[in-house]
Amino acid sequence: MAKIKKYRCLNFGNCEKAGKKEQFEIPEGGEMKCPECGSEMIQEVKSSNGMMIAIIVAAVVALAVAAVALLRSSDKEEKVQEEETTEIVEEATVAAEDSVQAAEAAARQAKEDSIAAAAAAAAAEAEAKAKEDSIKAAEEAAKANGKKPVAPSNYLTNARCEYGLYTGPAVNGKPGGGLGTIKVQGSHSINLNNARKETIDITTGDTILNAKFADGRLVSGLVKFANGQARQFNVGV
Repeated sequence: MAKIKKYRCLNFGNCEKAGKKEQFEIPEGGEMKCPECGSEMIQEVKSSNGMMIAIIVAAVVALAVAAVALLRSSDKEEKVQEEETTEIVEEATVAAEDSVQAAEAAARQAKEDSIAAAAAAAAAEAEAKAKEDSIKAAEEAAKANGKKPVAPSNYLTNARCEYGLYTGPAVNGKPGGGLGTIKVQGSHSINLNNARKETIDITTGDTILNAKFADGRLVSGLVKFANGQARQFNVGV
């Protein structure tokens, strides 16, 4: 099938089609003249489809380039965000591990302190009992020999003090000169006079072992609570 092309007549003033700028078709190989006036002054009308296609292709290419750039930018931002998220998670994990390790260390230290305090309490209690037994033995020996037991002037037995009944060394009839034992009676609060403003609450049934006095005031000791727990303390430290 012969290809058909469109033309216009350029015989202005002598041709009606030229004046109206009408287009007409001539098959390929046909006679190249205007069908109205017969003039050979004709011009092929170029199709605008090629330009339109070129424009469309260019637009498609531009859109494709923009899409690729956008995807690359999005991938880059997503990668950066992913890296930042990973870094945050890693930092949080390290912080959590450090916190767990610190808590475990604190728990171990507290356990060790509790064990040490309990051991010290047991030792102090045994020492205090040994002293009491020694004094009782001396008293019984005196009675057996028909003598009246004489309490040493430098030792008190169940003497009342600020926190209960004190047994132990004495100076001028008051607790001091060594380590004694206090059987707590009533409820009291030992002010440690430290920067943390700590106090130790004690009550009937508790015992203060290794009780040390200075100028008639309790300055250190080991509290053995009725529930079996123990706590060492030093006033002013």
